[in-house]
Amino acid sequence: MSKKNSPPPLGTLQVAAMKRLNQVVSAWMLGITARALRDLPDVPRNRDGSYNARELVKWARSKAVLDVAGSTNLPGSEIASIIDHAGRQGEVGP
Repeated sequence: MSKKNSPPPLGTLQVAAMKRLNQVVSAWMLGITARALRDLPDVPRNRDGSYNARELVKWARSKAVLDVAGSTNLPGSEIASIIDHAGRQGEVGP
């Protein structure tokens, strides 16, 4: 089999998939509900509405979503309120 007919390496396919995650997969990755993810402010999205895993994790770490909400499944509005409060207290920051 020639190299032209070979499928792309698995890693290349996985990276491509991680650049275009849907809401359910993105929420699962963060340990929150899809509704909570949808309701969070300023979540980075691709132009088509999908999520880039790298950008999403970077954003979540800057907002402490993984620490604050990772295991609680709180509604997005409650998560945003917790993050805002923590930010005002100087506990969370980019």
